Amino acid sequence: MAHLDTARAYGASEEQIGKALAHGLSERVGIVTKVRPLDDIPHEGEPALGREAVRASVSESLRRLRTDQLSALLLHRWADWARASGGVAD
Repeated sequence: MAHLDTARAYGASEEQIGKALAHGLSERVGIVTKVRPLDDIPHEGEPALGREAVRASVSESLRRLRTDQLSALLLHRWADWARASGGVAD
């Protein structure tokens, strides 16, 4: 199966892919997207803040993509892994 790689940081790409998925593309490709850049989450913040930021990002991406599943989820930036005292990585 082929995969499309997108991210919220790529402008309207998730919305455009969502339109294509709604017209039959979902049967032919998998979707890989990324958690939004987490610059607003402090490195030493509460872990729950990081977990919630990831959940909210995924929920918004799924809505924009008009799907309920992803083939893979990636971080947009390696530095985000350690944000929220490691909560993002949980």
